[in-house]
Amino acid sequence: MTDRAAFYPVWAPDGERVAFSGESITGIYWSGVDGSGEAKPLVQGPNVKIPGSWSPAADRLVYHEVSATGTQRDIWTLPIGGTPEPFLATTSNESAPRLSPDGRWMAYVSDRGGTRRVYVQAYPAGGSVIAVSTAGGTEPVWSRDGRELFYRDGFSCLLCKSPPNLSSYPEARSSCFVPPMTSIPTLVAFLSMTSLWMGSDSSWCGASRVRRLAW
Repeated sequence: MTDRAAFYPVWAPDGERVAFSGESITGIYWSGVDGSGEAKPLVQGPNVKIPGSWSPAADRLVYHEVSATGTQRDIWTLPIGGTPEPFLATTSNESAPRLSPDGRWMAYVSDRGGTRRVYVQAYPAGGSVIAVSTAGGTEPVWSRDGRELFYRDGFSCLLCKSPPNLSSYPEARSSCFVPPMTSIPTLVAFLSMTSLWMGSDSSWCGASRVRRLAW
């Protein structure tokens, strides 16, 4: 798809395209997975930009950008063929934006309060901030049906089942070991493909378990 260095690939929902940061990481491009044609720029500029996820219809890309002002890392959305629109810009670092499969919720990582944690907000309205993790968390990933949210805390992969009204998230207490240098998207994809994924379904988070893997 590209003959130059590229980083942070993100699959489009239709599986036909991939968005990624270019060699300088200051521009985001997309390309068909069949290898035909050159990668096309989606958004460019002087600041670092990291793609996070697509909207369900693949008509909008969500990414975070390192700001040149005092807002540090901010979350933006880009309508394909349009102009970038800010979603979240505060004095904290917001990164790793992930839209839910139904496009109604945005999960992301923020260091508000001094520790990186996973949060959820309604999309596109924003509004109330829902804390998913209270003891730290990074790399949020939604399950395909949007009823579960995975994130990483050190070498643990934590699973949290979303309450029906998404008004709150109790802290996930179940975990599996994540080998060093393994990302949560990689782990979730591996578990999905190999059917090694296990879980119990009672309660929202407290009794939901992702069991230790036999590596």
